[in-house]
Amino acid sequence: MVLTLARFDPKFDKQLLLDYQRTKYQVFYHEYGWHSLAVDQHHGIALLDDYDLNSQFFSVDIDGNAVGFLRGTDTAVAFPHASLFAHQQAQLAPLRSASLNALCVNSEYRGKLYTLGDKQMKLGRALLQFAKDYYQAEQFDLLLSSTNAELVVKVFVPAGFSVLEQDINLAGSPTPITNLCLALSSSAKQTFATCQ
Repeated sequence: MVLTLARFDPKFDKQLLLDYQRTKYQVFYHEYGWHSLAVDQHHGIALLDDYDLNSQFFSVDIDGNAVGFLRGTDTAVAFPHASLFAHQQAQLAPLRSASLNALCVNSEYRGKLYTLGDKQMKLGRALLQFAKDYYQAEQFDLLLSSTNAELVVKVFVPAGFSVLEQDINLAGSPTPITNLCLALSSSAKQTFATCQ
């Protein structure tokens, strides 16, 4: 089994973007019940949103098949779910941050450990680690994410994220949302002591 992590630009890699749309449709619309998500049921895809073409995407491939995705957006360019971070806006303003969201892994590949280099990890965590390494190399201060409570414990906390705020009600979400952060720089660690 060959496992590959990659970063792609949705403007240039249309096939991976389509694979992402299919996976997001399956995971978010069918499994999580996000029925407010704009979809094309006939083609079985989530429609592109305002953030997709302003983002970087991270994918995980097993034996040549894309099985998981994560979207990363520079919050200076666009900020998915910005309203969920209203309480932290003053602290966020001076920091270079990226929003990581739309984490989706095909169900048959979830919950299993895979070998990546000399480590064993689940694919969601591997995608988060890969994105963290990318944004750290690009000198970002902070990673932000919003997700459901189940993924907080299973995926985000093991990947080093800390909870900023819990039980946020978001229109269209079938469950309450949790905001998370992962400080990458010393200035972000000082600003968000809970992100260490």
